[in-house]
Amino acid sequence: MNLGRIKEIFDMLIDNVLAILFTLMIVSAFLQVVIRFSPYSFLGTEEMARTAFIFVTYLGAAVAIRKKDHLVVTTIVNRLNRKTQIRIELILNLLIFIFVCIVMYSSFDMMGRTWTSPSGALSEYGITIGHRYIGVTAGLGLLLFYIILDSRELIKVIKGEKLKKDLRVSDDRIK
Repeated sequence: MNLGRIKEIFDMLIDNVLAILFTLMIVSAFLQVVIRFSPYSFLGTEEMARTAFIFVTYLGAAVAIRKKDHLVVTTIVNRLNRKTQIRIELILNLLIFIFVCIVMYSSFDMMGRTWTSPSGALSEYGITIGHRYIGVTAGLGLLLFYIILDSRELIKVIKGEKLKKDLRVSDDRIK
């Protein structure tokens, strides 16, 4: 099995995990609202929705980087030649990489500090506040992974090894 196929399977796994977590978040939030009007209660729906939201946010950010669906303003960059655009994108990737490393370091720190802190009703199931930081750290780790892959592709383009099809920069500015 080649590396491309492994990455494709991994990406599909992440997408499916995100879909499950998003569904869990919606269902638990829905249950929380509906249960307010009944004499019954479900333990931990608010915490479950909050925890799923944290996981979805950070894993979703990594997927947005992978698919290049994140917010980017290209008004000025699109006026530059292709090589300059790629160099700017590499610089931005480096800045994102540094920022994510700093946040990830803090996430590890907070995970360690809160690993045994009870998480409201979810404490009944052995889930602590520190477990929430697993989602942050995993999402940031994936973000770093996708930034590195993207940067490798950009460096290949600069070296002239191959032309990347899905650059954020527009193809009409190739010069």
